[in-house]
Amino acid sequence: MHSNLLAVVFALLSALTVAWGTILRHQVAEQTSGDPDTSYRLPVLAAITRRRWWAGVACALAAYGFQVIALGFGTLLVVQPVLVLSLMFTLPLAARFDGRHVSRQEMAWAGILTAAVGVLVVWGRPLPGTTTPPLNRWIIALAIGAAVMIALAWFASRQRLRRRALLLGTITGAIMGYLAVLAKTVVDQFT
Repeated sequence: MHSNLLAVVFALLSALTVAWGTILRHQVAEQTSGDPDTSYRLPVLAAITRRRWWAGVACALAAYGFQVIALGFGTLLVVQPVLVLSLMFTLPLAARFDGRHVSRQEMAWAGILTAAVGVLVVWGRPLPGTTTPPLNRWIIALAIGAAVMIALAWFASRQRLRRRALLLGTITGAIMGYLAVLAKTVVDQFT
């Protein structure tokens, strides 16, 4: 059953759940990095022993489930732009839990992001495309993507922390894009 409305609803649920899980894991990461009780262990090991970390992981898994459901109802071109709104949800939620205010500039950028998603989904009117592309298209897309991501990772390893974070975030976004395409293919096979 194709329904862009249900796809958007489940994609929004996914985006909100991603935001919540990100905040939970970020809080644990901050707590464990400055906690003198965990200095004898690696911060990652200290983080995974916390219930809040696992709650964040559960949120990430639930968000992926909502994304798969959304992909069952709508096209990739509807679902993925809506998932970008997780960034917009994370901003005010994180500020609330950190006890700080969101600046006007941050809210302006969040507004621009929301408007851009709205334009893409509403005026773009994305329609279903080829559900099962030939294997040679998959191989070409994966090869080009892997080559670009490997080059970005190599370049990131030679950059300062801020630029490295941006480049590694770009790689993560690309991987999530590939996962979404593969998830959509699997969902289409089952529906």
